[in-house]
Amino acid sequence: MARSSTTLDCSDHGSECRHAEYDRTIHDAVLQALSDITTAGAFAACGSLYPVGPVDPGLHVEGVGDIELPLSHEAAGSLIKLSRQAPYGDGKQTVVNTEVRKTWEIDAAKVCFTNAWDGYLNEAIRHAKLQMGLRPDLK
Repeated sequence: MARSSTTLDCSDHGSECRHAEYDRTIHDAVLQALSDITTAGAFAACGSLYPVGPVDPGLHVEGVGDIELPLSHEAAGSLIKLSRQAPYGDGKQTVVNTEVRKTWEIDAAKVCFTNAWDGYLNEAIRHAKLQMGLRPDLK
């Protein structure tokens, strides 16, 4: 490994000291170590798990019924009627201000998935772990 060095003079800063030689060996060693890093996978994962398209999660909302995807205008209207405007935190207060947030919410207790959504998500997570080179047991 080549060694390069420089002598720095601090006399122009009102100091009588002279810095020791700056040794580039450590700098070069760190750069070489970083360039030698290899990974087992990618930074991100993408792809389709099922060639037929996305799985219908079987979304069911109490008071509305089963919601088909893609969402129709009629179903969106039914969901809005059941919803309330979502508040947000403003300092120590929780407020609703549609100039800041135009969002609706439904209580989670009224929403459920009736299809094998958990299985689909678990398979998507497994697929992403494989692509990213992560251990399958990683939680």
